[in-house]
Amino acid sequence: MRLLTYMILVVLISISAYSKGDFYLDQVQPILDQRCVVCHSCYNSPCQLKLSSYDGVARGATKIKVYDGARLSNIQPTRLSIDYQTAKDWHELSSFAPVVEGGKDSPMYRLIELHKGKVPDGEYFPEADDLNCSTSNDELSKFIKDNPNSGMPFGFPAISDYEFEVLEKWLVDGGHGPSESANKILEGSKYADDAVESWEKFFNQQDSKHKLVSRYIYEHLFIAEIYFESRPGEYYRLVRSRSAAPYEVKEIPTVRPTDDPGSEFFYRFRKITSTIVHKTHITYKLSKAKMDRYNELFFNNSNWGNFRDTDLPSYVSIADNANPFEIFKAIPPKARYQFLLDDILYIIRTFIRGPVCKGSVALNVIEDHFWIMFINPDSDPLVRDSNMFELQTKDIDFPYNYSEKASLPFRIFDHQKNRNQYVEQKADYYNDLNIHLRLNDLWDGGKSNKDQAVLSVYRHEDSGSVEAGFHGDYPESSMILDYVTTESIYYALVANFDVFGNVQHQVGTRLYMDLLRVEGEEMFLAFLPEKDRNDLREYWYRGALGRLFMEGRDLKEFPDSEIDYTTKNSRSEFYQKVIDRQQRLSKTFFVDNINLGLRPKNLHISYGFIRTEAQLDQELKKLSSLSEEKTKEQSIELNYHFPKALPEMSLIRFIKSDGKDLVYTMIKNRSHLNVAFMLFQELRYMENEDEIEFYKGHVGSYPNFFFVVKMEEADKFLREFQGLNGNDKSEQFHKFIDKYGIRRSNPNFWHVSDWFNDHLKRTMEVEGGVLDLNRYKNYFKKDSTLGVGD
Repeated sequence: MRLLTYMILVVLISISAYSKGDFYLDQVQPILDQRCVVCHSCYNSPCQLKLSSYDGVARGATKIKVYDGARLSNIQPTRLSIDYQTAKDWHELSSFAPVVEGGKDSPMYRLIELHKGKVPDGEYFPEADDLNCSTSNDELSKFIKDNPNSGMPFGFPAISDYEFEVLEKWLVDGGHGPSESANKILEGSKYADDAVESWEKFFNQQDSKHKLVSRYIYEHLFIAEIYFESRPGEYYRLVRSRSAAPYEVKEIPTVRPTDDPGSEFFYRFRKITSTIVHKTHITYKLSKAKMDRYNELFFNNSNWGNFRDTDLPSYVSIADNANPFEIFKAIPPKARYQFLLDDILYIIRTFIRGPVCKGSVALNVIEDHFWIMFINPDSDPLVRDSNMFELQTKDIDFPYNYSEKASLPFRIFDHQKNRNQYVEQKADYYNDLNIHLRLNDLWDGGKSNKDQAVLSVYRHEDSGSVEAGFHGDYPESSMILDYVTTESIYYALVANFDVFGNVQHQVGTRLYMDLLRVEGEEMFLAFLPEKDRNDLREYWYRGALGRLFMEGRDLKEFPDSEIDYTTKNSRSEFYQKVIDRQQRLSKTFFVDNINLGLRPKNLHISYGFIRTEAQLDQELKKLSSLSEEKTKEQSIELNYHFPKALPEMSLIRFIKSDGKDLVYTMIKNRSHLNVAFMLFQELRYMENEDEIEFYKGHVGSYPNFFFVVKMEEADKFLREFQGLNGNDKSEQFHKFIDKYGIRRSNPNFWHVSDWFNDHLKRTMEVEGGVLDLNRYKNYFKKDSTLGVGD
């Protein structure tokens, strides 16, 4: 009843507010969301121009790049609504310049007017490094003179006449934001129910145990977009504030959540009022059940030992190697590990979609497709033995203790030596205790999270996605993580990663992740027969550089597994054993029915056969997880040339006559000789081993291309796809793109983009958000009548 009353109240207030009409919120922001936020919404936005809220619009643009892998010094953080609160401060105290001031002389007006009525003409490169971020009218005039085809939206069709008229009226009238009354509605009443109030009370309890646990939870939730079950559709950030409730939140702008906040502070919830964008929308649910779970894990726990109020640890600076295992050692390790596992999909997504928004630091260190599993907390020997846990983790070194200026020599190899020493001690511990891993030593999801017992990770060049369950065919490699490795990755890539940091910090983080990946791989191998392990290692690290990388590891073997294997391919047999177990335990656990398992004997696409979703899945299975190398190895009679020109991730809409259109994501998994080094990745591609997978629904935040296919033409689409010769210069390939694809120059581009965004929001109400088009592929062909599309 309380929830129903709250929802009715919100609707009535909203109707009352908007019946008066707020021009910006009703008409301007929706256009920005559909035409501008698709590129301007994160640190990788061109010129850091963030248009997902009026605060970002008013702040404007800067020449400073967040993603600059060569900078020698840290840069000033530029977090909207955190580092400065007003546009005036951004303009006077930092390098940002306004884009909406000046009416028809404003940069925004001049750039959308420049593009009025135009379609893209020429080649466009996603996230170009040579963007000119003009901060004065003279500079912009010169840019326009030299680049007459560089209006906005850059590289896409112009906005419609109606959209132009709305933005023109708004800019000519001063480019103002929402009215004060509309802003109050947008921000909402903090205590329309008691959800926020009760959680703030929970986090701000003053005894030392609660203070330490709140600090631990905050360091893991600072990046979350939190929602309460009693407040649907609203999202909040958990922040540290100088002010207590009920006063306005005054967020403390520390660079990291682990930094010392200084004097007295309070944990508060700050409502997110900007447009929700998918790439940063990492959700976390708070409810009464979650509060009960926190109490069960952390406070109804007898394993705190002799913890006293005076034992509350102080904040440790990054320069002094803030070790989370040492800082939070009073909290039982099993409680910490179970906290992570309870929401492990969220935790792993922070690795991939967190501060490394552009993804290159975290992503070129992993394969294009792999599975992640976890050690059962009751089987993790370090979690069970708190004394040994403290002994082995207290001296772990992390890669974030660098100064604000890069200096030589880098301490990269110190980290490698330290981490290898820990891994060696862990292997010794397993051997000393004679621990032979079995299937039940893998976490099965416990009582309430069986659907997330296994996670599938996809890498789309320098972005990625994580999904629950077994997606895709058996991967070449996988990772099995225990508590220490999971927590280490989190603190290295998320909590203590500084996106504004210098090259030494970012390179150190990337190379440290190499060590953590190897830890996960070695634990995976520990579940396989000892005799099979070295062959797999050699395959994962092929080539001279791969061998060089592994020679420096000096890895100790874990004891032989106790799992009974009956086939020669122990890796595939292990995967199938885990799949069979999870399917027995949970009817809702996802197992891929398109890409996984035996494919049909006849791999030729059927003629005129596809009418239903099940039939489409069966035909897609003929194309999935199939590389040129596999067709040779398995003597498959199919002239298959992998379409190398296809991008990493494409969305396909199959239009059905009943209006229930289907969406599939086509994913290209690129194969590598190894992923052991940051540079020269293109020299390690193994194109004849690349594979395509089809995922039902949406995967990823950065679609590289759209396809639109009528269901009655699905068989033709798949047959022509199967016959592509892989060359993006060929007439055949461009005819295929023109027939089914949506080029940047397609006059219907925005209609198609809007449809996919709307579909994502309809089908994923909590997880959905605006997709990012920064990396949308440009299939430009000179001197061709092709290129507009249907």
